[in-house]
Amino acid sequence: MARLVRAMDDTRACGDDTLGDRNRRLLRLHCALVRGPLEACVKCSACGVDNELDLPLKAFLDTPAAPRDARVKLNLGRGMGVFRLPRMTDIEAAAASHDVRSAVLERCRVDGAGSVLHELAMLRLGRRFEVIDPLSNIVVNITCVGCGTALAASVEVAALVAHEIDAIVEGLYRDVDRLASTYGWSEDAILALPVERRHRYVAMAALRGAVPPQARA
Repeated sequence: MARLVRAMDDTRACGDDTLGDRNRRLLRLHCALVRGPLEACVKCSACGVDNELDLPLKAFLDTPAAPRDARVKLNLGRGMGVFRLPRMTDIEAAAASHDVRSAVLERCRVDGAGSVLHELAMLRLGRRFEVIDPLSNIVVNITCVGCGTALAASVEVAALVAHEIDAIVEGLYRDVDRLASTYGWSEDAILALPVERRHRYVAMAALRGAVPPQARA
């Protein structure tokens, strides 16, 4: 998926993306591949009903990007700490750490070394980051269709887009299997077909399979 994202928007190395930048790229990838709504499902914590919704893509994509030089100053008790926004490279570098969140934030510290980042400070810093980079944590607010409970759910954009890509790949496998079985074409030849033309052949192949052999003779 990372290669697809880079192919869509290679104006800056993906590793330098903030979390909001990463989510924006993924939303653009969805728009290019699916050309339709991005669907999500939120389970109600009160009654257990699954609430299906279309995410407001335009509103998300119209959200201003975070300033590249943004800094957050935070009182750490024994001094002030200054932090930049986390980048994807920070998250990747800290992935093997025992405390990933703390390791990421320490990488983002640009001033105020020596002051310990306690739990409350990390929570406050995270909230400040979300204000500056609003797409870093996309939250949707809905009312449960089953019981009317107000729900706030964090949207895992990467998981939703990955699920869509899996569905597209699975559909391609089915198309290749259908056309190769019906016409004897190679996988390369089938995948080289324009999408609309491939879909028409798949529809015709399905009709051929539904007609008894004696009726086609």
